[in-house]
Amino acid sequence: MAMNVARAVTVADLRLIAKRKLPRAVFDFIDGAAEDEITLHANMADFDSVRFKQRILAGVAATSVEQAVLGSPAAAPLLIGPTGLANMACPHADEILARETAAAAIPFVLSTCSGSTMEEVARVGPGRRWFQLYVFKDRAITERLIGRAHEAGFEALVVTVDVPVVGKRCRDVRNGFTIPL
Repeated sequence: MAMNVARAVTVADLRLIAKRKLPRAVFDFIDGAAEDEITLHANMADFDSVRFKQRILAGVAATSVEQAVLGSPAAAPLLIGPTGLANMACPHADEILARETAAAAIPFVLSTCSGSTMEEVARVGPGRRWFQLYVFKDRAITERLIGRAHEAGFEALVVTVDVPVVGKRCRDVRNGFTIPL
């Protein structure tokens, strides 16, 4: 049964649509993690354990999830985190995400490994944009990235230190997935 994204009710529905629509190697790259994916499963279990505290007859006339994020207002205490190579799943994905997060009044973090440039993302219009920065051994590369982010109107850097050694992603190995493609 083919499902339209507009008819998806849960995140699991969206995942199933992506699994059916994307080439296997692309889906597995997005969906997977390193080695036996133990940390991925632990993270999912942590999310599944979160419960909202039900408050009955507590007065809900004036509710809001609006919060300041890094000192500026956001419609919710959320952001779209950096997603490397998102353009593999959808052409111009980073620009679409930047535009939609601006419309939703939440920040967007552009990945260092984006398929779109900072300048392309900045051209989609106003919005809170942050840049994920990997610090390169060649500090001149890092400095150029910081300068470009500043010039393109990115308001924050998200310094990422998680890949001094890249993990073995078993799904990618099995699929013959490499970067560059």
